[in-house]
Amino acid sequence: MNVYPAEIEAAAESHPAVLSSGCVGLADDELGQRPALIVQTASGAVPADLEAHLDGLLSRIKRPTRVLADTEPLRDPAGKVRRRELAARFA
Repeated sequence: MNVYPAEIEAAAESHPAVLSSGCVGLADDELGQRPALIVQTASGAVPADLEAHLDGLLSRIKRPTRVLADTEPLRDPAGKVRRRELAARFA
C-alpha cells in the first residue's frame, strides 16, 4: 500500500498543539520502510492525545510507527519539509 507523507502530515497538523510536521520513511525489514512522524510543538513534546487524534483520521497501515517531537522548525523558508535532513537527524 502506498503511504503519502502529505496525508499523514495534514492529519497531524489538524491537531491544535502541532505547529508543523514532517513524515519520513525509516527502514523496516518486513516492509522496506515505515512512516515516522516528527512534529514541531511549542513544548518539544508529543501531545498526549496525538495518537488518538491520528487514529480517527488515518487507517491503521498509514499511522506512523514512531512519533517524535522537536521545537525546531521542520520546514525551510519556502515551506517545504526537509525530509532528508529530518530522516538523518531522527534515524
